[in-house]
Amino acid sequence: MKNNLILVYPPKSSTGYTSDVSLALLYLAGVARESGLCENISIFDFNTPFGIGKSINDLLETIFSLGYDGKTIVAINCLFSAVFPYVRKIAKSIKETFPDIMVITGGMHPTFFAKEIIDNCPEIDAVALGESDSTFPKLLRFFYKNECINNLEGYCLRLNGKTVIATRSPFIADLDSLPRPGYEFYNFEEYSNDTSNWWDPDGIKISPFYLPILTSRSCPVQCSFCAMRIVMGNIFRSRCAENVFEEIKFLYDVYGVNYFKIEDDNITLHRERFIKLCKLIINSRIKIYFDTQNGISLRTLDEEIVDLMRRAGFIMVSLAIESGSDYIRNKIMGKNISRAQIIRAFKLCRNVGINTMAFFIIGMPEDTERTLKETADLIEEIETTRLSISVAKPLPGTKLFEQCNRDNLFNGGFDADTLWTGEAEGNNKNKEDFFIKRIFKPSARQFWIKPYNISIDRLEEIDIELQKLAYKKSKAWVEHMRRNNA
Repeated sequence: MKNNLILVYPPKSSTGYTSDVSLALLYLAGVARESGLCENISIFDFNTPFGIGKSINDLLETIFSLGYDGKTIVAINCLFSAVFPYVRKIAKSIKETFPDIMVITGGMHPTFFAKEIIDNCPEIDAVALGESDSTFPKLLRFFYKNECINNLEGYCLRLNGKTVIATRSPFIADLDSLPRPGYEFYNFEEYSNDTSNWWDPDGIKISPFYLPILTSRSCPVQCSFCAMRIVMGNIFRSRCAENVFEEIKFLYDVYGVNYFKIEDDNITLHRERFIKLCKLIINSRIKIYFDTQNGISLRTLDEEIVDLMRRAGFIMVSLAIESGSDYIRNKIMGKNISRAQIIRAFKLCRNVGINTMAFFIIGMPEDTERTLKETADLIEEIETTRLSISVAKPLPGTKLFEQCNRDNLFNGGFDADTLWTGEAEGNNKNKEDFFIKRIFKPSARQFWIKPYNISIDRLEEIDIELQKLAYKKSKAWVEHMRRNNA
């Protein structure tokens, strides 16, 4: 009798793929390994470059190959709402073929809609609430060892036909106490990229695959549109510099990785910790690169920090501006960053050779012609390599969602009773009109919110103008870099 655990990374989208390794599954694999309760641990990822043809049948064959003479748990990651329809489809197929398997899911969307999911999805047996590193072994013991349910905190599950919601576990204060993520359960060859044309300013010959690193959890800023605190809470917690460096060095020595993507919401928040980490990397003389997937705080950047960042190998950082309007950015979103701080941060990065990605969001309820013009003006002024202009989306659990629900600002109308399905576009009454509009306006995007003082049609026109401006700005910097590197 063997206890099997299969960790599943569902398709991120219906088309294409990504070569991102799932940190959530890495941490769960590490915790499961340390528990000693699983004879077989495997990771099934629908998103790898060499997994384009992977299907649910392939997953079912993987489950069958492990043997059905023991107990099997399938844990399906679900960070965002748009992924949940895939999660449900996968779970249904598993249950139809292997009814005795325990299927669980977790992430931002399941955490918020745990009760609705267990009430309505017989194919899903349990939902992990928030961080599950410390609670996952308890679920393993419950299922594999028939341990008493009384101590099973951090889960919503179905017992004897009834939905049971246990108390949510406290957030993990000591991140250094977590076991090393289960890198050994990944086949990294499936994530290989042709990196020969990647930007390599120090000539280190970038490894064919990169890996994510998480050095801290949560962010104290609490922006009105951000839902990450649903999973991570409001209290910033970090690993010590030595612990982070040991993991980086391990991955460099054992797997040959020299490119890392920082997944933190704000890696530079604790200044002394970050300075120590940079100095450990610099003094080790290992040649590596970093970029930051999420936006770091501009307030934390000064000459000393950006100089150490570049010397430690940071070659790309994402800076979360969100709006060119001081009113929208600070009073509405809660960023509390001045225009002068923004311009200075981008110049500091440019001066030391760090490329930047500038994050913007449009379509907030308070956006107007004037605020969007201020965003266009700031895009023109900042010295950035790349830009990302996103559409504001009211995620459940955020202040923005509460505002839209209170003031009836959902574009086309959201059905609050079916939000748990993750099929928000299916709830939009104007969906057909939107797709017709796409035929004539290929750059038009779905706007989820009806602003108070600007029409959706005008918002779409401004969006197209901003996208063109962003492309022009990014292209100009790419050409500038090519001339300098020639």
